[in-house]
Amino acid sequence: MDCLYVRFYRKCEAFFKEKQIRFDILKFLYKVLPVLEAAVYCGLIIYSFVKEDYLMFTKCIVVPATAFVVVSIFRKLIDSPRPYTKYDITPLINKDKIGESFPSRHTLSAFLITMTGFYVYFPVGIVLAVMSLIIAITRVVSGVHFTKDVITGAVIGILSGIIYFVF
Repeated sequence: MDCLYVRFYRKCEAFFKEKQIRFDILKFLYKVLPVLEAAVYCGLIIYSFVKEDYLMFTKCIVVPATAFVVVSIFRKLIDSPRPYTKYDITPLINKDKIGESFPSRHTLSAFLITMTGFYVYFPVGIVLAVMSLIIAITRVVSGVHFTKDVITGAVIGILSGIIYFVF
């Protein structure tokens, strides 16, 4: 099946496979950025606790956890196929999961952490926003998520942050 998505993915695949350094950078970003964001998130939680701002501390834990659980349940109910199961492609990053593609939980988590960063210490939020955008892009170009998956994950993460951290 030759659709717009498959053509897009084939171009991404060719770009990253053409030069090993590009592929290595993609793999590095794909694997390391989520871990780095999780570490920063832990730092934000610890910072809010040490600062003795217990409302901030509670929100830093409850807001992301709630959104994560709700989206996880939603993903199981929808059970949307992943690009490599819907189309005849092999993802650049090896992934064994069959469904639950929509929305991207990695992207959701990244943007929830970004919003937590903005809430706790604005400059950290800016850095996290850039990292989150890269996380979302790597999910799409590596063939493990559709664009709609990461955009929806990002929107839910951002809106959850605005609703619960601002109000």
